[in-house]
This record gives sequence, structure tokens and C-alpha cells, in this order.
Amino acid sequence: MWYFKLYFQYIFNNYFLKGKNNEFQSVIIRGMKFSSYGKRDCFLLLRDLRIAKIIKIKNVSGEPKFIVRQVNNFGDFYNVPISSSILNIYKGNVETINEDFEVQIRDIKYKTMAIKSPEAPNEWIFVPVKGQNANSFEN
Repeated sequence: MWYFKLYFQYIFNNYFLKGKNNEFQSVIIRGMKFSSYGKRDCFLLLRDLRIAKIIKIKNVSGEPKFIVRQVNNFGDFYNVPISSSILNIYKGNVETINEDFEVQIRDIKYKTMAIKSPEAPNEWIFVPVKGQNANSFEN
């Protein structure tokens, strides 16, 4: 039966969270999955144009909060014919990350897809991913 699963599942405020107690492994917001493990669903582009990796997802007053670490040494992936930052595409080194800080849903500009760069072993390319509506997290 479904209630004997290892992880508890909660549904509140249009979010689906999977995890234990007040700490979760994944959350689905507006049709997009965010997770704190692996590299597939754990990178964000914040509204202040920082790339961040999700470390933990917590339930705070019925709303998911992300504990993240900023990716350092990131910049444009290309500059010709236009700067890739105009399209919110960046490259960065995931091995150089800062201390943890908290992010709320309203701080997220886009979820990003991380693609390993063929040029450098620790360098990744971050491309924004749109959700179910055209402006996923834009107000």
C-alpha cells in the first residue's frame, strides 16, 4: 500500500514534497521538479543573476524553502553573436561554491539545466528551463 513507502508525501499550497519530517529531497512547483540530490534538478538562476545549487529543501510555514550554495567563477558561455547572458545562459565551476544561504520561491528567476562542458572537467553550462507557463517564476 502507498502509505508504507519509505518517504512521507505531503501536499500543501500547490506543492508536492517528498521527504522526511521537515526536510525534503524533491519538490514540484508549477510542473517543474527541484531536488537536492544529483545534478539534474538542483541548479537555479536567482533573480539577482546568481547561479545556485540546491543543498536542502525545507518546509517552513507550509512553503518550501531552498538551502543553496552559490556557484562561483561563472560568466558568459559565449560572446558572439551576442552575449549568452542576454539569454540567461552561463558557464561556471561547480567545484567552487560558497556558504549556504536560504532562497524562497520568489527569489528564483529560472530553474536551470546543467550540462557538463566538453572543455573543462569541473565546468558546467547552465541553460534556463521554462515551466508550464511562459514566465515560470517571473511576476
